[in-house]
Amino acid sequence: MEDGGFLRRIRKLVTPLKSLGKHAVPGAERLSQQHARPMKIDAVSRVYAHALFELGLESNSLDDLAQQVNRIGGLLDTHPDLLTLLETPAINKRERAEVITRIFEGRCSDTVFKFLRVLSDRGRLGSLRGVIAAFNQRMDEHHGVVEVDAWVAEELSSSEADRVARTIGEHLGKKVVLRQSVDPELIGGLKLKIGDRLIDGSVATQLRMMKRQLSAAGLEKARSM
Repeated sequence: MEDGGFLRRIRKLVTPLKSLGKHAVPGAERLSQQHARPMKIDAVSRVYAHALFELGLESNSLDDLAQQVNRIGGLLDTHPDLLTLLETPAINKRERAEVITRIFEGRCSDTVFKFLRVLSDRGRLGSLRGVIAAFNQRMDEHHGVVEVDAWVAEELSSSEADRVARTIGEHLGKKVVLRQSVDPELIGGLKLKIGDRLIDGSVATQLRMMKRQLSAAGLEKARSM
């Protein structure tokens, strides 16, 4: 891949988005070649995540809370049956509270422990993964990072992905999390999704536009005969 031409194309694509501001989807600086697709987050998860974020902000303990909730997320990934146990209707509210106490009391801060108890009391432990994901998004926003989805015809190497992320970040004035997906039908170039904006700079799209323009020109010429 010709780095110079490719990066110039990216700069041209993202230059109009320098004032992206609040429309950006933020995230902490985690530049990498590829990232897992983000999970869908429902409104309920966002409400609880916002509440936890505000608690951390008020107590100046956001980074500590982030480490704790992500350790819990890792625990759920390693032991998926744990979440099944916590949300099953086969045990009542009191028994569920006892399970949470046995597992988490003394192993996390009082804030996180009480938060888990609130989720349990309100029957929302099934949303715990979504709450953690939404909390991480709020943390990302707090740290001023933008997540960018990039679709490319051929997979970028780690160094190429880092350069693309830096180039986009320089134009947006933000740190960038780059997630790439390979779509051979693009032929060349790339598509970018930044926040709620989609920028299509793929060769396939340019060819389709050219075809439509030629068709329109031919039709107009036929009409004038």
